[in-house]
Amino acid sequence: MVRKTKCAIEKLECLPRLSSLLIPRDQIYLRPCSRRQAYRFELRPSGQQLCNLRQFAGSCRFVYNKGLGLNTARYNKKEKRLGYAGLCGLLANWKKEHPFLSEVPAQALQSRP
Repeated sequence: MVRKTKCAIEKLECLPRLSSLLIPRDQIYLRPCSRRQAYRFELRPSGQQLCNLRQFAGSCRFVYNKGLGLNTARYNKKEKRLGYAGLCGLLANWKKEHPFLSEVPAQALQSRP
């Protein structure tokens, strides 16, 4: 897995490549431009870390689909949809119904897509 994690933008003065001999050096137009620089890092999780990442992703997908299904059903009944706070309130009940959700940190399950 490769991620771009750091980005730096620097303000530089760009000089023209070819300057005319007829224009004095002090009158050459200098325009500011930006240079974008990024660093790439490769994550190499161990076996247990990879298992945990997959479990977290699967649990987040399950909670997202459960919330989406609930809001779709409410929409079909012409009811108001549940927002972020309403769905987070239901998360405690879902954890009781499905014990595998208790193994995942709540912050991961509450995050928005």
